[in-house]
Amino acid sequence: MDWSVKAFDQANHHPVATLNGDTSDHILKFSAKPGQLVAFDAMGSSDPDQDDIRFAWWVYSEAGPRPYGKPLAIENASEPEIQLKIPNDAGGKELHLILEVWDQSSIVPLVDYRRVVIAVSSVH
Repeated sequence: MDWSVKAFDQANHHPVATLNGDTSDHILKFSAKPGQLVAFDAMGSSDPDQDDIRFAWWVYSEAGPRPYGKPLAIENASEPEIQLKIPNDAGGKELHLILEVWDQSSIVPLVDYRRVVIAVSSVH
């Protein structure tokens, strides 16, 4: 609400989550094979208030029409760049990867989210 009553420099603004160079809010779609190692990059993410930002990556295992349905750990899930190994038993399923970018504002921390839908082929 500060945006409506304070000057721009006196209010906190949500960060911008950039995923593989894409700054939009669109869901990104990728294809992968079981066992494949895929890389994702949020290095271009930023905060309009110049606050420090932090990252969190996780897999929403229940999402989608063909969910993988199992927990999937991500190494270095708090780093801006990750690699995700597609499970060998994920053929024909979808993995929904979520990126959270939080600002480190002392006012009220805000977050921006991005989603990647990875369609895993049923063939190795």
